[in-house]
Amino acid sequence: MSAEVEAEERALIGRAIAGEAGSIERLMSLLQDRIFALALRFLWSPEDAEDATQEILLRILTHLSTFRGESKLSTWAYRIALNYLLNLKRTRRREMRRFAMLAAAHRPEDFSGKEAPAASNDAALQVRAACSYSMLQVLPPEYRAAFLLGVVVGMSGEDGALVLEISPAAFRQRLSRARRRMQGFVESHCGLVRSANPCRCERRVAFCQQSGMLAPYQKLGRQLQSEGKLEEIQRRFQRQQQLSLSLRELYQQGPYDRAPQSLERGIQRLLRGARPRRDLSP
Repeated sequence: MSAEVEAEERALIGRAIAGEAGSIERLMSLLQDRIFALALRFLWSPEDAEDATQEILLRILTHLSTFRGESKLSTWAYRIALNYLLNLKRTRRREMRRFAMLAAAHRPEDFSGKEAPAASNDAALQVRAACSYSMLQVLPPEYRAAFLLGVVVGMSGEDGALVLEISPAAFRQRLSRARRRMQGFVESHCGLVRSANPCRCERRVAFCQQSGMLAPYQKLGRQLQSEGKLEEIQRRFQRQQQLSLSLRELYQQGPYDRAPQSLERGIQRLLRGARPRRDLSP
C-alpha cells in the first residue's frame, strides 16, 4: 500500500470514528466484498455468509476506535472476521451432510463410462462454486483459516500470524499442512485442476440439483442476474474452464466474490441500527 493510499485510509477511518455517515458507508463498502468472499469460503452457504458478513461489519464498526494503525486496515478487519468465524457455533450434522454429498459426488463409478447431460453455463458455474467451497470444509477450521489467508488472500506469514494471533512459524506450518491436504484432494478429484480427472462441473449438475446442493447458489445466481452481474461472471468462468487451474487460482478466482445487493441493503439497515436477519452469533 502506498503512503498516499494509507494516508487516505487513515483519514477515512478518522472521519468514520467521528460519526460521519458518508465515511462510515464508504468504509463498509470498501470491506464488504472481501469479508463476504472470506465468509462464503469459510461457511459454504451464501445465506450464512451474508448474515455473518453483516455481523462482522457491525463488529468492525463498533471496534473501529480500537484500530491503532499498527497493521493495514484489511489485516485488522480479517482478524475480527476470522475470530468471529472460528468461534461460530455450527451443527456438526450440517457439516457432515455436506461431506457426505461431496464424497458421493466424487465416487469414480459416478462418472466412469457415463454420458453427461447437457448443462447450462450458469448451472455449471453454480456446481463449481458449491463444490469448490464445499471442498474447503475437509480442512479443520484453523487450517481452513490459514489456507484462506495464505492462498486466497495472499497474506505474508507475518500478516497471517497477526490475524490468527499465532507465531509466523506456526502460521507457516498450518498453511503448509492445509495446502498439502487440499492439493492432494483436488488433484485426485477435480478436472479443473488436473485434466485426467473425470469430475467435470457440467457432469455434476444433475446430482447437485437432486441433492439440493445447488439451491443456495441458484438463489445467489438469480440475485446476481437481476443485478446485471451474472454475464460478467459467466465470461470469466468460461475463460477459466479452458485452462487447467492451480490450487491458488481455483480458490482465488471465486465465481461469487462480489457481495449481492441484498447484503448492501442489510448493511444499510445495520447502519440505521437494525440487526442482521438471523442471529449467527457464536
